[in-house]
Amino acid sequence: MSSISGKAEYGEKVKYELNKAIEFPDFTLKYTGTAKTPGPNGAKWSITDYNFEVTGKGETKVVSWSSGMGVIGPNVFEVNGKKYMLEMSKAKKLEGWLRDDEIVITPDSEYRK
Repeated sequence: MSSISGKAEYGEKVKYELNKAIEFPDFTLKYTGTAKTPGPNGAKWSITDYNFEVTGKGETKVVSWSSGMGVIGPNVFEVNGKKYMLEMSKAKKLEGWLRDDEIVITPDSEYRK
């Protein structure tokens, strides 16, 4: 059972915790943990995916963020017919780095301004 860790606004640094829901104006987001994806061809490295459950009106989906091959950028996701950007590590709009337990969610239309 998850509990609410707080309410958040778009474009702010938000601290996330395992299985704690965060209420954004249009949906709820919950960090559900990480998953490792092995590198290709038996490589010794792996990619870490950070998984979030997003619940909007009548829909729930999993959204993942990963720096993948070292490119730090947002993950675009859609809920309730609107697009949002999930940022970890670095936030473009805030022009700065994020701590390991922080994310920034921004509506796509605001992000691209």
